[in-house]
Amino acid sequence: MIHSIKNICNLLAGFLLFVSCTDETLIGPKKIIVEEGLPVTTTLTFGTSDPVKIETRVSDISENDQVRSLAVLIFKRDGGSMVKVDNTFFFDADALTMGAVTLKTTTGDRYVYAVANYKSSVFGDLTYQLENVNTLEGLNELCIELEENNTSVLDGQFLMSGYFIGNTESTEKGACCITENGVVDRSGNSGFIDLKRIMSSVKFKVYSNTPGATFIVDSWQVKNIPQRSFVLEQNGECSGMSYDNTNKSSVFVEEDGKKTFSFLMMESKKEAKGSASTRDEREKMSDSSENFDNAPENSTYVILKGTFSGTTEQSVNGDISGREVTAYVTYYIHLGDWGTGGATDYNNYKILRNNRYVYTVNVRGVDDLIVEVQTDSENWSGDGDMLVSTDNAIIFDAHFETTIISFSKKTIRELREKYSPDGTAAGCTLERFKEKFLIYASTPKNSFHPGDDDVNWVTYRRNTEGNVATDFMKYKYSANDKSLLNADGFKTDLYNACDDLTDDNDIVYYTCFIDEYFYGDGNGNYNGAVKLSDFVNQQPRILQICTNYIKNNETSSNSSISTAAYTFSQRSICTMYDMDRMENNDVNGWGTEWTQENPNMKIATNLGERVGWANSLSQGRYNTWGNLSKSFPGFYGQQKAYSWASYLNFATNTLWPDGNKKVYFADFGCLNKNRDLNGNGQIDADELRWYLPAINQYTEYLIGDDVLPEEVTLVNRNKFDHGDIYASSTAHIYAGMADTQVDQRVFLASEGGSTAFANSAGGYKGTVKRYRCIRNLRSVTGGTAALATHSETTLSDGYTYQYLYFDNLNPTAKRASVSHALTFGHTNFDEEARVSDGIEVGDINKTSLTAAEISLINPCASKGEGWRLPNQRELAILTSNRKNEAIDRAATIFSCTKNKYSPNNTNNNSSDRVYLGYSADIAGSMSMWRAGSKASYRCVRDIKK
Repeated sequence: MIHSIKNICNLLAGFLLFVSCTDETLIGPKKIIVEEGLPVTTTLTFGTSDPVKIETRVSDISENDQVRSLAVLIFKRDGGSMVKVDNTFFFDADALTMGAVTLKTTTGDRYVYAVANYKSSVFGDLTYQLENVNTLEGLNELCIELEENNTSVLDGQFLMSGYFIGNTESTEKGACCITENGVVDRSGNSGFIDLKRIMSSVKFKVYSNTPGATFIVDSWQVKNIPQRSFVLEQNGECSGMSYDNTNKSSVFVEEDGKKTFSFLMMESKKEAKGSASTRDEREKMSDSSENFDNAPENSTYVILKGTFSGTTEQSVNGDISGREVTAYVTYYIHLGDWGTGGATDYNNYKILRNNRYVYTVNVRGVDDLIVEVQTDSENWSGDGDMLVSTDNAIIFDAHFETTIISFSKKTIRELREKYSPDGTAAGCTLERFKEKFLIYASTPKNSFHPGDDDVNWVTYRRNTEGNVATDFMKYKYSANDKSLLNADGFKTDLYNACDDLTDDNDIVYYTCFIDEYFYGDGNGNYNGAVKLSDFVNQQPRILQICTNYIKNNETSSNSSISTAAYTFSQRSICTMYDMDRMENNDVNGWGTEWTQENPNMKIATNLGERVGWANSLSQGRYNTWGNLSKSFPGFYGQQKAYSWASYLNFATNTLWPDGNKKVYFADFGCLNKNRDLNGNGQIDADELRWYLPAINQYTEYLIGDDVLPEEVTLVNRNKFDHGDIYASSTAHIYAGMADTQVDQRVFLASEGGSTAFANSAGGYKGTVKRYRCIRNLRSVTGGTAALATHSETTLSDGYTYQYLYFDNLNPTAKRASVSHALTFGHTNFDEEARVSDGIEVGDINKTSLTAAEISLINPCASKGEGWRLPNQRELAILTSNRKNEAIDRAATIFSCTKNKYSPNNTNNNSSDRVYLGYSADIAGSMSMWRAGSKASYRCVRDIKK
């Protein structure tokens, strides 16, 4: 993998000035003298030393830099110690007026310290620790630890600490004099408590300005994030330091043409263990397993992975220039203040508190990278595979795929001559041809380092039927068919094809069968042979056929260049589930393909088009399997329709078109993502792996899409597109109607994740809609676990769960816990629209308020601290995840989320349809309302399990 970040990073570290909250008042030029121990009521002013907003990964929901609570500790000298005077003073938000607090203490020479926001979502409640500090030494030694590896703050409560500073320089921190007239420094000048944040923000901006090329940053991860820090700034580090890594994330924010991400971290004061004079030396590794030569142990670094595509003007191993290049590149970037203000110190790995660091990463062109791999003239600092190919570079999705490749007799003959010791085709033995004709793969099994040890996820069959240049062969022609070729068999067949073909221009064609990007047992179930996290949410796996491979042999390098006749790149399955819970708690989550490759499909709503008993809200595979068994050509089990041939034309790998076979609707649109693996011609249970989601699974898709790459999400975040409507596999039977008179559910991603009905309420009967295919990740035939788990207790209706937990959701998709009402005006794309760790749900409350009126208040405030209206995603979950999958017809319910993009159709006055809520009158859907709409409401509050 490409080892180079030379000239790609520009580090901008903003060191910000502090602002005093008081005016300078000269009391006297000499140290003042005050009588010790007189009772006094005095006022302390305070201010933050960084008035500029700290940028975090999350959006801001209230005024930043806020101080909501303040603990003040006052010390005096007692012999050789500094002992605390009085108890620790605690002030809540109501006592913090105009940047000052008032307290009762005694006069004398004192040392004043403070800790702000000692109750926060990031560090928890520090009241007990601060109460039990008795000396300044104890405060200096007080360490705090992050709760649950937090790297973001939503509630605006940044933990801060500081001490009194005056307008006259003093050699002692916090030194002041409390007089009968106030608090001044030792020379009598006014001062204030200067508060500094414990954490700093780190922001990356990634782009490439190489003409004619594209760089797509795929993921980022931060390693060795400090979990402990002193409350007060010290020279060293806490004892028992611990470190953690973020999950790999594909979430980026578009900003001025750059992909950005940011996070918070506590200070790191590591010293370099070696000496580096260049960026490359700064990141140099002694081997390929992230053992760095010069970077100190446990220093924080970022791993960026991306795909660079473009045309190279460099010749590769004698090949002509101008060929298309794809480089899968990983960059390692250690944090530190090593490039500020024109000065460069490559040995600085320190991140200090209360700062804002911005790293701008400009990825260079592939020509420089190719030169470095081939010349071996650099010290390497990143990993990457450079793939140089002809136009025969094909990108596949995560499911089963099929394609055709070809070789002419002339090409095969020239290869045999090239490989032959005597330069003749006849002189090249089969064994030598198989040795020299390289098929290399870069996969999770070989840690994405190219080799021939995991190449049989592509199999082959020579085309001999129909139009051999365009028609696919069958995967297997019978249950006993053993003729499918693996990589070794393909090489043998290709060698023999040179003798089978007559003319140099004759061409042999092969159907290539690409397996789904999944590592499990023969039935498609997860078996732990390869960890889920190693192949789900991962970089593409690559296979190259007829490869010329160049390896850089520098010790710390995994870099290579490969040229090939064909390059197959297959994207991984994406999921929004917590990988650890799937791996360690047997959670059967599901994952999605990247894009919808086939055209939109019709929605089945008419009598006889599908049956209604397969109407699960949450199990799309159950719905699909049920409809296969009772769809055309027969109903009610009269004639089972499990035959692949009833649905799929294997020669084109598509559903049968109109006029040839019966039309099959979006229910079956995912069938050609599967395969008749055993060749018996029937759709067996373990062969239905990719299926159409149920309506609740689309809702889960929306809840977790913040962790998905942009290409994978269901909706364009930057504009309204009414076409972002998806067909689900869930149908609804109306009371008193035949079970064939059903209405299929659709998911309106364009309306923030609303749901509707294709026929009766949605008006989409007979129209074509989008769809997405998903797959179970542990058990193919087992039911999938919901993203939301629940308590056994229900509310008074007997169906609504009192507690819902989002344990199964990737933590990166959650917002931080908040203890106050969400802003009503937030939209479905804001941070507030995410879910937290869990919610407690209250009973329904009737109201006569309209959507516009309820947006001005928090009607849940009277219920107690933390109670608020649910946001749209929470409301969707609590109304759709109910006991026995009951649909809540009791009442329509408000959410506090508005849609960012209304339909904006002035003809029907729909431009004000922006209020998102639950509509019980259409059998339970999430809808967009106008400002005058009336509804009831439920209250929720954030909880932890």
